[in-house]
Amino acid sequence: MKWYEYIGIIVYVILAYFINKTGLSSLSILIFLFGISVAAVNLENGLKFFFLNVLAFSDFSFVNMYVEGLDLMPLGGIYMAKLGGATVIVYWSIMLGAIMFLREIRFVFELFRRNNFLFLLLSVLVISILGFCFSLIFNTAGNETLRMAISDAGFFINIFIGFFTIFYLMKNLADYNRYFKIFALIFMTQILISFVSSYLLLQTQVLFNFTSGTESYLIATIFIFYLLTIQNNSSSRKDKIIGIVGLIILIMYLLIVAARGRIFILGFAIVIYLIYQKKFQLLIAIPLIFLIAYQIVDLINPNFLNYFMWKLTTFIPTDEGADSSNVRYISLVNIVLESMNNPYYFFFGKGLGGYFQAEIMPFTMDLTKGGAFNYSWIIEGKFYRPHGIILYSLLKFGIVMSAVLFFSLLKYCYKGIVYLKAKKNQDPIAISIFMTLPILFIIIFSSKLQILFGILLGFSYFIYKKIMLE
Repeated sequence: MKWYEYIGIIVYVILAYFINKTGLSSLSILIFLFGISVAAVNLENGLKFFFLNVLAFSDFSFVNMYVEGLDLMPLGGIYMAKLGGATVIVYWSIMLGAIMFLREIRFVFELFRRNNFLFLLLSVLVISILGFCFSLIFNTAGNETLRMAISDAGFFINIFIGFFTIFYLMKNLADYNRYFKIFALIFMTQILISFVSSYLLLQTQVLFNFTSGTESYLIATIFIFYLLTIQNNSSSRKDKIIGIVGLIILIMYLLIVAARGRIFILGFAIVIYLIYQKKFQLLIAIPLIFLIAYQIVDLINPNFLNYFMWKLTTFIPTDEGADSSNVRYISLVNIVLESMNNPYYFFFGKGLGGYFQAEIMPFTMDLTKGGAFNYSWIIEGKFYRPHGIILYSLLKFGIVMSAVLFFSLLKYCYKGIVYLKAKKNQDPIAISIFMTLPILFIIIFSSKLQILFGILLGFSYFIYKKIMLE
């Protein structure tokens, strides 16, 4: 890529940030309409534009939460701006998927046929649709079953469109490297925007923590990518310097945006990396990089570090109460026991629009406080979307199919790593994705994470096909 292309991408990410911040939903709608128009004329250019936008826009207006408050903050950007009853990204994914299916039907079917995990996902979608039909036939549907069934279908559509987009765009290894560099560049640009935003807010108010979009869960993938780049003998000196600086920035980000989920994901990924590489001298290097990042954050705002340490040492925060954990626990008990009482639910779940009821173990807290569930669900006593993708998967797809999905992905990634090691291929992109894809799968609770998971799956399958199967 040319230097001006990098600059152009950075500028566009900054523009996307301001669209989010100022709530320019009309501009997001125009971007979507332009993107669909381009795709209708030239599918490849339309997919390139879609790829740029799904990465550039965050799905949370983090600065506005501190300024206007969560309830009053303006909603701009393709993940938050609404057109009718759905967000812009929903329409974009569905329409782009339809165009691709009509234009490249053989390409789509061939990918479903060759990629076992993708075919398995399609099979789960078909079974989930049957579950929805059964709920209508046997009169077990709830008041919002139809609406939520459409929403649940988005889980599959987002993964499919992310996969097809990147796989269609990559024609050779040069494209593979180029698009992942764009992927990493946009991610790092969003992190730097978070740094600047938090610093500016510190001038007017006290901050203990900063918030980010769900794309921040990809920190493990990018972190491992930089670690491998530093250790790769074929990496240039410039790439190694970028890798070291990148690691420091990522750890600083983790200290500023302290969240147990992200901390756990990164820690788990590092352990897997150390086992894979068997280079335990990194046990010295990583703490050193952490110390540098720690000192920089301490100079900026010591409160960030205090909050980070509190997050690490406090697992039942009294100011949040235990309600969040209890809601998840009670949801889990009800979902599992309801499934155990019905063999079909145990194997295949309740399908699209499925729900659980808190009859076996009632909720002991006031669900109307804290936004645990939609108010209409609380009144109806039927809960269509539990917290977290694990509970969601157990409810919609069943205990057996959820396990099959996860272990199929785990097997796919394990084979990828084994093949790469056997061929002595130290490709940082492929290894970082294969190492982190299974754990990312259990946290893809947002539309953006689902699309990004599909994109990473597409990257992994490209290298799987090009290097290991040929």
